[in-house]
Amino acid sequence: MKRLASLAVLSAAFVTPAFAQAGGGQIRGVVQPVCAVTDLFGSIQFPALTAGASLSDDFSVRCNDADGAKLTIRSVENGLESDDNEDQVVNYTLAVSGTGIGAYDGLGFTTNGPGGNDKTASGNAGPGSAYALAGGVSGLISVTLNSTGLWAGGYSDTIQLQMTAN
Repeated sequence: MKRLASLAVLSAAFVTPAFAQAGGGQIRGVVQPVCAVTDLFGSIQFPALTAGASLSDDFSVRCNDADGAKLTIRSVENGLESDDNEDQVVNYTLAVSGTGIGAYDGLGFTTNGPGGNDKTASGNAGPGSAYALAGGVSGLISVTLNSTGLWAGGYSDTIQLQMTAN
């Protein structure tokens, strides 16, 4: 009888139900935001300031915001301003183009100086363009002179391109 009781206790130890223990933890990561214009010229120069002369340069934009981004172009002086006579300006037309640039293709303006600085234009690429922008797209910026410089000496303007997340 003792032996039977011992076997009963031993078999009870083996049939005790096992309960699964669940545990968990999170895996997390962060993608840093990037919204930038790169490869734009530092300085370019017209060989002669005559109406119809043009220059162009490639640039790239990248923005990894899921809502897309806004590209703003700006002429600080509203034309190529004479270094010696600020009232003398050579006006130009600035245009952005490129097959990969999407919503920004055709963005541009014509300066109308002298007077009044900060000529700007902007274009918005929404969520539909976000995948292309996240990988980066290339464009071309072109400047065509609309008038001829009158006074001897240098003329200058600063062109800025800014990419801002939506």
